[in-house]
Amino acid sequence: IFPIPYPYLYASYGKQYKVRPLLLLSLTRQESLFNHRIVSGAGARGIAQNMPKEAKGMARRWGIRRFRIQHLFRVSLNLRMGAYHFQEYLKRHNHDVELTLAAYNAGPRSLKRWMKENPHLHRLDPEAFIEYGIGYRETRRYVRNCLRWYSVYRHAFGG
Repeated sequence: IFPIPYPYLYASYGKQYKVRPLLLLSLTRQESLFNHRIVSGAGARGIAQNMPKEAKGMARRWGIRRFRIQHLFRVSLNLRMGAYHFQEYLKRHNHDVELTLAAYNAGPRSLKRWMKENPHLHRLDPEAFIEYGIGYRETRRYVRNCLRWYSVYRHAFGG
């Protein structure tokens, strides 16, 4: 029911980018149900649902020559990019998982707007922020589901 595909990759990229592997696993479960060939309606690709524009930028910074969008279907590269991207959001949001998940799903501009509209809500009550502060139903559901999967994986695997 709760598989762990590619355990070495999750452990390796989790360690490299300082993202808890079970959190990364929960994120990709919600993003793609571990389907490395999936493409979203918005154009995000692969197991961690990376957007082509951000992926091109990462590939350039990392010195990956001849990067093509279809390379996002390679699990190792896609998961590495997803872990890096998630880690960047974690740093930006003081390692707050709820805010990072919301930014990963809806984008940093949306999260910034919601934080401005509800400046103290997240600090006072993170659950209320998820339910009332996040402006997109899809993102509310996404954050709740990622947190649920993370809780289940931690309980099942002692993380």
